[in-house]
Amino acid sequence: MTEHNELSGLNIHVPYAWEYADETARAAATGFVDTDIGKFARQTGGTPANSIWMLTAITPTWVSIGGTSPVDDTAYDATTWDGDTTRSPSKNAVRDKIESMGVTSVWNQVVNENGASFANFTSSSGTWSSDGTVIKQTDTGATVRRAKFNTKLVTDNLVFEAEMQIRTAGALRLAGLIVGFDGSGNNGNLVYLDEGGNLIQVDSDSITNHRTFSSVTINTNTWYKLRVVVMGTAVGVYLDGTLMGSVGKPVTASANADFIGFLTYQAEVWFRNIKAWNLNLPS
Repeated sequence: MTEHNELSGLNIHVPYAWEYADETARAAATGFVDTDIGKFARQTGGTPANSIWMLTAITPTWVSIGGTSPVDDTAYDATTWDGDTTRSPSKNAVRDKIESMGVTSVWNQVVNENGASFANFTSSSGTWSSDGTVIKQTDTGATVRRAKFNTKLVTDNLVFEAEMQIRTAGALRLAGLIVGFDGSGNNGNLVYLDEGGNLIQVDSDSITNHRTFSSVTINTNTWYKLRVVVMGTAVGVYLDGTLMGSVGKPVTASANADFIGFLTYQAEVWFRNIKAWNLNLPS
């Protein structure tokens, strides 16, 4: 009896001193004194119904201590919180919030060229142009033809890809990507398709046949997506989304190896959907 009397202030066996119809009535209650702090109130309706609250300040301020307290299934939307301090967010609400935040990629896209223009590239050799849909190199002479993307990139941490189509058949008809070169013809790491040899080759200007991936078929007049992933001294090579393998870079970047670009050899080659990513910088 003594315990119940201290909790409720009444000489009856109930654990609360006040009873309110809902949260609005409880928040609007007045007349409290300092000795009421620590006593309990019952909320019969509203949200949450049949809940017990403890008075912590005479303003009044209440803290939920039990009873039915349903979770809030709509606590969050894509940008806001619903402001309900009386219920915890449900698992569904937390998941909605996490999904609305999305995933921040460690990669930041720095090149996105569809091939409709050659304006952001510079030719160092060959005959390069765009017909408004694809970039073309049409010189089929027995010399490596190159073009660079004009913006400097971090070429030791890079994803670089393009779709390419070899238009000329025969031995040593090449089309590929260059990573880490000076924009002319020096110190580039080369990854290219060989139509005549049905292979993918990783070379440099000074090292040939560094690694060969031969379990492929390269046809003329067929689009292939070649992707190169460079992480430090490792180079991963993908063809149409399939990993061909990894290899150490044939050469170390020179002091002026800030560029990426294309190469061709003895073939007319078309390029499109040229994309590159660098690592995101911290804010």
